[in-house]
Amino acid sequence: MTVTFDSREPAYLQEKDTRDELARVFDVCNGCRRCVDRCTVFPTMFTLIERHEDRDAGRMTPAEQDAVVDPCFDCGRCAEACPYAPGRSELAIDVPRLVIRARAMRRRHGQVGLRELAAEASGRRAERLGGRMPAVANLVVGARPGSLRRRLAATLGGQPSTRMLPPYARTRFTTWFRRRPPRPAGADSTQVALFPTCMVEHHAPEIGRDLVGVLDRQGIDCSLAGSTGCCGASLLHAGDLERFAEVVDDRVRALAADVRAGRTLRVAQPTCALVIRREYPAHCSPERRDDAELVAAHAVEATEHLAGLLASGALDTSFDGDAPERVVYHLACHARALGPSRPGVDLLRATGAVVHVAEGCAGPIGAPPVVGAELGSELASVAADVVVGDCHLANTAILERTGRSALHPVQVLARAYGMDPG
Repeated sequence: MTVTFDSREPAYLQEKDTRDELARVFDVCNGCRRCVDRCTVFPTMFTLIERHEDRDAGRMTPAEQDAVVDPCFDCGRCAEACPYAPGRSELAIDVPRLVIRARAMRRRHGQVGLRELAAEASGRRAERLGGRMPAVANLVVGARPGSLRRRLAATLGGQPSTRMLPPYARTRFTTWFRRRPPRPAGADSTQVALFPTCMVEHHAPEIGRDLVGVLDRQGIDCSLAGSTGCCGASLLHAGDLERFAEVVDDRVRALAADVRAGRTLRVAQPTCALVIRREYPAHCSPERRDDAELVAAHAVEATEHLAGLLASGALDTSFDGDAPERVVYHLACHARALGPSRPGVDLLRATGAVVHVAEGCAGPIGAPPVVGAELGSELASVAADVVVGDCHLANTAILERTGRSALHPVQVLARAYGMDPG
């Protein structure tokens, strides 16, 4: 078998090689079991292995392997804690990236059902509809979970009918950005190229508006990045690497031009920053490798950027607005995967808030209902003025679990500066 996370390797999409690698990794996981309580994937894995008297993961059938792969929703918490992860052990275990490889292999060999493919196509049409006619899309998205409209949407579009979905905004972030008053001519400022991500562009433009206001406060001028579309994470996680590679090439071509022009690249959501930094160099075309590596090296998530300014003494800390006294902060899975620091915590404490950190997985769209229940209970039990989290999908799950709307850290900063809500 071949240990590889690079889709350009010849063995990456070979069925036997991929399934042998699944058997090797599952065998290591079965012997370790540190992740048994991380999500439903590992209990499923261990139960299927235990069906065989010798508990040999190599005896699992392809269908049993697929039953482990399918429920993974790419949170990455197992890789974060794994003692056998790349760089920590020669075993180089990374279950989420192996899941992506397995899904891509199955797609290449026609092992994806027609219903799944039809649902993906319908989902793409729904995304386009939400971008063009948000009010129409919200008739479905905003319907009560479990309702007839949602069940119909689940059949046609693949979105779970029992989970809350983020509604589409009436005005896109980029539309607002292009209409905003220009900064004073000749203002001395740093140039930032802002990659808003599809979440901020279509679902939460208020995060982007507050981010621009907070950066303005620091004397930092924002421009839109040369490419502002989706980072392609949903394609990657579905194993559609051909289309993902097309998105990567398109994004890095434009974003690399921003970097070479001297603009610093800032990304408004942690999942997108993680995909850009970790996956773009591994999935771009050979002729775009230099661009992808350049973009990956310069892509900084927005909260990371502001925390860096705070650490260097460059962040304005004259907060004269409405700063919360107590905050419960959800450290989202992909925000944690960006690095060991907790930039959101540092920013919130800078406003004077007492911060309670909750690190459980929120169980966003695609996760079984049981995932996120423990976090929901924790958030509901903490006495706090505000719930805060970096990931908008996780914040949607938090709203579903607790009935409380969660703010992004930059929204808390904006209010602490006395700015009108975005």
